[in-house]
Amino acid sequence: MRKVSVSFSKGDRHEKSITLSVFRIKSRYLSGKEVYLGNESYVNDAFRRGGAVVLRLFSDEWHYVLLTGEDGEHVYMFDPYYDQEGYGLDDIQIVENCPTRYNRIVPWKYFNKIALNVYSLGPYQGREAIILFNKNTELTSEKTIEYFI
Repeated sequence: MRKVSVSFSKGDRHEKSITLSVFRIKSRYLSGKEVYLGNESYVNDAFRRGGAVVLRLFSDEWHYVLLTGEDGEHVYMFDPYYDQEGYGLDDIQIVENCPTRYNRIVPWKYFNKIALNVYSLGPYQGREAIILFNKNTELTSEKTIEYFI
């Protein structure tokens, strides 16, 4: 992380000095058919390389959530909408003990649907996502060692 110093002066007197931190973040905007969950998707690639994804989806209404990972069957998600019941669906897990990582564990099956259902991405023309990487921790080919046996 770089630091940038900013000073304010009034006449000959030095009034205030502020140090601002500049985040080393890389992002990529996706839309339309690029936005889906699957083994070949940019979204899942981001998870494998230590990234997170801000995703627009539907559940009662359109809103944005933060996807923080996946385990092959489920997606780990922070949903800012408060719903203690998980929309009445038994397979959506409400998580209260990981508030800085996720608050929902949702099966993959909900996301790629075009119909406007709980946690669906909806029609292609309305799909949006922003992939975020911390440049210091992102896994890249230059930072990864692969062994072939």
